[in-house]
Amino acid sequence: MRALRPVVPSPEVAQAPHSTQESEGAYLRGNERRIQATTLAPSVGVNELTTTVKTIRSHTSDTLSLYWRLMNLAVKTSDERINDILLGPLERPVLRWLCERMPPWVTPDILTAIGLLGGVITAAAYWLCTIDRNFLWLSDIGLAVNWFGDSLDGNIARYRRSERFQYGYFIDHTVDTLTQTLICAGLGLSHYIRFPYALLVLVGYLQLGILTYVDTAVTGTFKISYGKIGPTEIRFIIVAVNLIFYFVPNPTLRLPFLQIALFDVIALSFAAAFFAYFIVFTLVRAAVLDRLDHPTAKV
Repeated sequence: MRALRPVVPSPEVAQAPHSTQESEGAYLRGNERRIQATTLAPSVGVNELTTTVKTIRSHTSDTLSLYWRLMNLAVKTSDERINDILLGPLERPVLRWLCERMPPWVTPDILTAIGLLGGVITAAAYWLCTIDRNFLWLSDIGLAVNWFGDSLDGNIARYRRSERFQYGYFIDHTVDTLTQTLICAGLGLSHYIRFPYALLVLVGYLQLGILTYVDTAVTGTFKISYGKIGPTEIRFIIVAVNLIFYFVPNPTLRLPFLQIALFDVIALSFAAAFFAYFIVFTLVRAAVLDRLDHPTAKV
């Protein structure tokens, strides 16, 4: 606590005659007022500081509330979907039929989990092919389970009008990425394709996914097909490749500069196709955006 200042009588009071009672009373009252003012000064300062802190907190709370409201306004709630795939005319009626008959307790989250389970089954089956090649049939079953869950989770949400755009978009595509990684890793652990080539296929496919997500963020259009080829067609292609694995020998091709197995050539062909599409689409989209977003186009 701040020390009390010594009481010094004013010049007028000091020169006043002390012989009268009136002068003495005035002198004492002046001292009392000075003492009270000095004693109450710290409490007044504390009260002012408390008021200031409360004001700052109030303004901060209002600012944060406004910030979150603006963030909610800025977040998208939907994207235009384009699913122009080769098998779309056959797949869409089947998905509609399944949505109409799906039990109410089967939620989009459960279907997403089923899709992930299908990816785990496929990956494990590829790995078990090192023991018996008949596990390739199990990998086909895993792909069917993955199609069921992955294709229905979003469709059932739209059918029931229970979409959660931000949550669904995040969960769906992160789980898809995990599923793709598991399948390619399982393929690399089999004796059909060497692990480095399986990883190249994975990188190429993940690049197409990244291309889709970035293009969606820029254009607001979510296009999940690449030249009429979408996830459903990719699954059918994998089933066809499994048949090649099962019935066709895997000879080693002896080239002048490289010795490589036939199945590894197939894997590299897929990886090269993914990379080529990524590069071409990126250049074409960049040219379009450059014209639309050029400074002269905004004048």
